[in-house]
Amino acid sequence: MTHSRSAPRTQRNVVLSEPRSITWVERSALYRRHVTAVEPEDLVGVTEIAKRLGVHRDTVHAWKRRHDGSPSPIAEIEQVLVWNWPDVERWAKATGRLP
Repeated sequence: MTHSRSAPRTQRNVVLSEPRSITWVERSALYRRHVTAVEPEDLVGVTEIAKRLGVHRDTVHAWKRRHDGSPSPIAEIEQVLVWNWPDVERWAKATGRLP
């Protein structure tokens, strides 16, 4: 399902596997990450990351603040940061946070 109205000039639509999509994603995040398509099950927030890595949500926030090499969110939707799980998983394995 997509919105019929046009996104403002500072935003862009990320199309997921049809027929679903996420709209109103910040353009800067898309350009920075070069994301054009994401599987719905790969979209994760802080809570999902914490559960998958077996840590507290505060730990995920601390990683975001303290580690320059940690993955950047690919979007912010309604003031909620969203990451691409394969990016997070790759980083967690490379840094020993996930076996």
